[in-house]
Amino acid sequence: MSRMPNTNSTSQNITTNQRCLNFVTVTMMSGSEKFITIISAYVLSRVAHRLLKPLSQPFITSDLLIGLILASLPPVRDSFVNQLTLTLDNVVDFGMIFYTFVLGFGSRNGPLRDLEVTNSPCNGGLCWNALHIHHSMRCKSDIGKLGIVAGVHSDMITMFLLSIGFIFFPMENIASAQEGIKDIIKMVSALVIQTTVAPKISPIFIDWVNNENPEGKPLQGSHLVLSMAFMAVICSCAPWFGYNSFLSAFMAGLFLPSEGRISKWAISKINYLLSILFYPLLFFWVGLKVDLSSFQAGSMETWGRFFSLLLITTVGKVAGTVICGLLLGYHWPELVPIGLLLTAKGHFHAYLAIHALRNGRIHMTTCISMLIVIFLTIVHTPFVVKHIIERARKRVPIHRMALQCTDPSSELIILLCVHGPHSLPSTINLLEISRGKPDPGLRVYVTDMIELTEQIAATLVQGEGVDNMTTTDKSVTEMRDQISHAFQAYIDKNGDGITISRMLALSTFSGMAQDLSGLADA
Repeated sequence: MSRMPNTNSTSQNITTNQRCLNFVTVTMMSGSEKFITIISAYVLSRVAHRLLKPLSQPFITSDLLIGLILASLPPVRDSFVNQLTLTLDNVVDFGMIFYTFVLGFGSRNGPLRDLEVTNSPCNGGLCWNALHIHHSMRCKSDIGKLGIVAGVHSDMITMFLLSIGFIFFPMENIASAQEGIKDIIKMVSALVIQTTVAPKISPIFIDWVNNENPEGKPLQGSHLVLSMAFMAVICSCAPWFGYNSFLSAFMAGLFLPSEGRISKWAISKINYLLSILFYPLLFFWVGLKVDLSSFQAGSMETWGRFFSLLLITTVGKVAGTVICGLLLGYHWPELVPIGLLLTAKGHFHAYLAIHALRNGRIHMTTCISMLIVIFLTIVHTPFVVKHIIERARKRVPIHRMALQCTDPSSELIILLCVHGPHSLPSTINLLEISRGKPDPGLRVYVTDMIELTEQIAATLVQGEGVDNMTTTDKSVTEMRDQISHAFQAYIDKNGDGITISRMLALSTFSGMAQDLSGLADA
């Protein structure tokens, strides 16, 4: 007797397979949309920075704007829910560990011994102050050094107080007083061990790695792995006993040795990854956490809190800077702009605002007000720096520079030697800064330096003139044509008063200097 096939089981299997297929399809499509959204945050942040470049705005301005705007779009907010939001939380928390670790290194490496500055009691911009002042003012003036050192001091003291204060005022709720005392004892013990091991044992290990990897040789992979593992162990000691992970990373960075090749390599790589990958993702996460539509703009209490935050941030910092600067003998017109620069907040402030919102410490409206204040403390800094530089230039005497042993009324003649096309940007820049008025003008002999090898010697032919030789080597002629076109394009665009002549120096490596001297004398 034949057995009839089980049609119900077959149909159930087909239904189950179809559901699995649909689930995989939907998951992949949803994952691709989220991936495109995150990539868009990176791309749009760079585009916005380019658009804001005429205003000299830093990257944090474009990152914050794009993160808030992109994450506020309803399709984007609806797609990042549940498990993915938790994943983003963990990624950002993990990234802040690297951020505070670098912050500790930056505080220790800052020019803390160059100038003694007393800081105002308000929070600093967490090293962003000092870095922005340094890149804007190039640390060439006393007022620039004052701003940099004040920023580094303020950042270090603020983070150190936060690290110590976390022991007695943790972010999590304490069940009982007895449990709180036990946690305090454990965290104090962990910090003592960490701050003892880091400055005592780590220099021995780091020096050994530096000695095994001298400058000029590639770093060994095994030593890099050991160094990263050692730093990770130092950073993770205190969190084993309940201490905060990113504050522990700051304390580790503060006490780890900062000199040597391996330390500089680690910090440069971490800084690069933070600026390229983490900062745009951080502010995109910030935008997901806040709901701009929930901002209670019609409430007087909202604006009272907002202006209170703005007043404390600006007036407190400026007043503290002016008072301390006057005690040190500085003039108040220089101190007010420095105080305005020190009001700038950074990534860590935005993270703390969202962290307080996640833990229910503040309301949504207060968190949004904090983010607006952070933004307002950043956008004005380029204009303040510009004011400081313009004021300094008016007060500093300008020494006119000129060439010696030349007649200003005669044409200036320059022998400009070029190695190859890679030298074009620098040589054209030199040409631009050397030019003067169209009358009497500038004559430049652009000379290609070609090493005379056996291959090139076989292609030598008689050129124009009795003593002139040239080469028919294809690579040399193509290179010379490329250089000629580049200089001609520059002359056609803005070459008034400049006359270009082409020359060729064919010589061995040892005799090149003598031949160039002969060309110059001729």
